[in-house]
Amino acid sequence: MRKNTKKLLIILLIILAILIVITIASLIILLTQDKKEKSDYKLDGLKEFSMCVDENNCPLPGGRATYAYMEMDTNIKVINDKLTSINKDTEKYYKKAKNSDMKSSECAENSKYFTHSFHTNNQYYQYENNNYISIGVKRVTYNLCTNESKSLKPEIYIYDKKTDKIINQDSFKKQLNMTEENIKSSINFYIMQLENLGANTFTLEDTYKNGKQETGLFYDVTGELYIYFKNYKNNTYEVASTAI
Repeated sequence: MRKNTKKLLIILLIILAILIVITIASLIILLTQDKKEKSDYKLDGLKEFSMCVDENNCPLPGGRATYAYMEMDTNIKVINDKLTSINKDTEKYYKKAKNSDMKSSECAENSKYFTHSFHTNNQYYQYENNNYISIGVKRVTYNLCTNESKSLKPEIYIYDKKTDKIINQDSFKKQLNMTEENIKSSINFYIMQLENLGANTFTLEDTYKNGKQETGLFYDVTGELYIYFKNYKNNTYEVASTAI
């Protein structure tokens, strides 16, 4: 009995730690945003299913998995193609989660709590202004048998209205005059905010590998310019505002 209680406590602590990081990141986003108009887009085709043996007594908050699909009112083919690509990936992760089970021997302990072994958290970004359309998704996958998570590289696409093309990050940064120093300052400010909240676990040096950073720019749903970057220490992708 004590062993089961200890196992449940470990699961709860891991999931709680993940939720705290997500909540703090969301709080930082809210604290740094100006009030702006949202782009004309929506999430549609919501699919959900129970993840737990008992939804009222489940380590996963809410006890249910939800998957939504991006839509945007546009006739631009390349944008619709990218939305289709993102939605196909969402469908892939949905099916993988829905078809997963807890029959493997490594799932023995956690099968007391979960009915599915695979889960994905999807965070969508979509915005349009006079010059660009920015769409994308950031995903984190979870193995509920081993209590492991994996932060996937954000799928970000920037459409340049002037050239009628999807442009790469180097071009986007250049057009916005976003220098390496600007990026470094944004990441430093994000780290400082985490430190003020008592939740930081990495330094600026942890965002470099072989002297280089892996970064990208995108607009969130309010039109705020954000940066994603690789945290090599924690093997995660973080998101920070460029408004400092």
